[in-house]
Amino acid sequence: MKKIIPSFLTILNLVCGCLAIALAFQFQFEAVLILVCLGVFFDFLDGLAARALDSVTNFGKHLDSITDVITSGVVPGIIVYQLFKLSGNKVSDFEVYAFGYDLIFSLSPISFIGLIVPHFSRLLIGNDFKYILPFSALIGALTLSSADLLSRLGPIEIPVGIVTALVGAPIFMIILYKKSGYKK
Repeated sequence: MKKIIPSFLTILNLVCGCLAIALAFQFQFEAVLILVCLGVFFDFLDGLAARALDSVTNFGKHLDSITDVITSGVVPGIIVYQLFKLSGNKVSDFEVYAFGYDLIFSLSPISFIGLIVPHFSRLLIGNDFKYILPFSALIGALTLSSADLLSRLGPIEIPVGIVTALVGAPIFMIILYKKSGYKK
């Protein structure tokens, strides 16, 4: 019985994350905030309960990781996307109707920076997360500002997404090459 208590708390975190996703698509950000805070609280409690009851399981670890991705990763991403749409910026959308829902996939023009910068930061400063986050924020801001400046230099303004892709693609290839361990 004591082994299911942490997993039950993790499932409550998952339910909060899924409800927050549904409400974020309806622009109900206050409710989303409450659900994400509840989800994070349940995440804290599930770890505390697992250690206190000495009931850490492999399944529980994996369930907790997946749930954390939803509540602390997917939900904030959807909120940023919804706020981006509300601001009137152009977003490339792909809509798919599946299972009775309109699913929207977006390719934001500058999303490549969010993929590349944290990996590049890790290559430069190592794996200490207390330094990676602020360094990533600084490098991301500098990268986007530099790309914006470069896009405005010529007689024709180039979209900033093209500049970030031209800069980011070679860096991404270098990261992949180094991580693969391939040596000729």
